[in-house]
Amino acid sequence: MGIITFKKQTEPTTPTSDYSKVYLDTADGFLKMKNPNGSITIFSNSIGITKVADTGTEINLGNFFGTVCNMGSANATTTYTLTGSVDFGNAVVLINSASEPSVTGATKILGSDFIADTDMYLQVFNNGTRVEYWLEQIAA
Repeated sequence: MGIITFKKQTEPTTPTSDYSKVYLDTADGFLKMKNPNGSITIFSNSIGITKVADTGTEINLGNFFGTVCNMGSANATTTYTLTGSVDFGNAVVLINSASEPSVTGATKILGSDFIADTDMYLQVFNNGTRVEYWLEQIAA
């Protein structure tokens, strides 16, 4: 295994045989592959963790890199629903509520015991077979 270094360039000419050329496009910074059938994006600089200021009542599991919600202000919602779930999609929500939250369509697994009116993390994960959630205590 090694490291591949890419030089930014404009789109190369179309290959004329059964090979592909990978390049870093100067226009958008996306890693692309040029092959005899055209050019496709194989990685973009916009891929990564999704930050959501206020998730409200919906938790999006559409990003397997992860979604981070409400880190600036804890969410007090007690019933969440899921949207955009993909295999290995995951999210963490900073919560603080009077009663223990639940996630519709997910199975609660072992984690920290719920503590009312205390900042905690609500973790949600699609493991490819089912969606699970648990709580994590932040401070002792």
